[in-house]
Amino acid sequence: MTRIAIPTTLLITVLITPQANAQCTEPCTAIHTLDAEASGDFFGWVSNEVGDLDNDGVLDFLITAPGHDTGGSNAGRVYVYSGATGNELFNVTGTNAQGWLGHDAACAGDIDNDGIPDIIAGSPFGGTGFARIYAGGNDGGVIHTFQGESNGDQFGFRVYGGGDFDGDGRDDVIIGAPRHDTAAQDAGRAYIYSGDDFQLICSIDGPTAGDFFGSGVAFIGDINDDGRSDVAIGAQNAGAGGGLGFVYTFDGTTCSSPYTLNPGTPSNNFGRWFMNGGHDVNDDGFPDIYINDFSVNRGHIFSGVDGSIIWQLNGNGEGGGFGIGRIIPDINGDFHADMILASWASGIVATGAGKVFVYSGRTGEVFETFTHDVANAGFGFDANGMGDVNGDGRFDHLITAASHNGNTGRAFLIAGNVSPVSTGDADFSGTVDLADVSLFIDCAGDPDAPIGDDCTRLDTDFDNDVDFADFARMQQLIRPSN
Repeated sequence: MTRIAIPTTLLITVLITPQANAQCTEPCTAIHTLDAEASGDFFGWVSNEVGDLDNDGVLDFLITAPGHDTGGSNAGRVYVYSGATGNELFNVTGTNAQGWLGHDAACAGDIDNDGIPDIIAGSPFGGTGFARIYAGGNDGGVIHTFQGESNGDQFGFRVYGGGDFDGDGRDDVIIGAPRHDTAAQDAGRAYIYSGDDFQLICSIDGPTAGDFFGSGVAFIGDINDDGRSDVAIGAQNAGAGGGLGFVYTFDGTTCSSPYTLNPGTPSNNFGRWFMNGGHDVNDDGFPDIYINDFSVNRGHIFSGVDGSIIWQLNGNGEGGGFGIGRIIPDINGDFHADMILASWASGIVATGAGKVFVYSGRTGEVFETFTHDVANAGFGFDANGMGDVNGDGRFDHLITAASHNGNTGRAFLIAGNVSPVSTGDADFSGTVDLADVSLFIDCAGDPDAPIGDDCTRLDTDFDNDVDFADFARMQQLIRPSN
């Protein structure tokens, strides 16, 4: 399945519409709605939260438009926006015709050490391809450009930053070149560079010809407790042809792979484009890993400890292209990171309109959905968590629709509807009731009981102990069980 459609000729200007309906069948409030500058821009091809660039206490975000033509036909452009206001903070424009700057873009971490996160964007097509780091605190000024090795490598196909791979206290970056040929034709290569001096820490080649190793890249947090951030790299054609994911760690000298991520069957293009980590889904104290396989409507969540599957989700069988999204931070306060996964080609309401699901990391159940009602919009072309943007205590979501209006593109920052579980609700039932009192007796009656999930919810005065001072607070919260 392809994510490309035929452009039209309608010209659109950048538009911000605050607090409007986001064209969903469910309750669906758009905090910000943003549209492309021109037809065929593919605005919303990629989106990412990028940290707080303007120091207002609210996370900001980027949206790419790789088909934008200001710098040349399909040279591309990346826009950076304020999460609080939706106003554009700055944009950066591609310099090579057909280069597709913004085929991928992400937060690079704080590369220039000014206390403000920076941006990395890839331009993989035309020549060798390149990836460029732009200053988040200097209106997008260029910090450094990484160049591919050979024409056709597609260097910059995927980019990622914000992880300290070599343990020097500085953020590093990883760049994929899935058609690099050193190991074999189109075996692929991934490059991990120091964010301190831009020197290569290590390069890793795909195992066999045609693997397209580097078709997905991500920092995934510290999976082996050595103080360094580790990486996952996708190879969309590896294995039996359906794709594999490879995890790598660094011991200060050598990059090595402790395990491989295998999606099982069905699979097709597993490891292409969307993957992330850094959040703990199964609450074992280690970050876990997400990899999509939208060609077969799957989103996979793997244990960061050993690569075993935690969840394999399919969007309830409700549409095409399911699996695009991220692991996101814990949105309901149950100590498990959660997931946002989209079905960009879902036709449940209208052909190709799209649908987005927000899942519990603890149970795998659906918290909420957003079902678009505009045909061929591709709502869920990308989907991210954004933290609490509007200050209502609930986590919000960044969802793009790059196919909207004939591949012109649109993006929505949508208000989330999931409220955190109340402190005192130890069994996460949604109310503080007699079942929680029973758990309280277990926790308070055992002075050696670990402050785990259940007991932590009962520590209502946050003194790291479950005692009868907490029970007094529970009496104020308690509601009868049904």
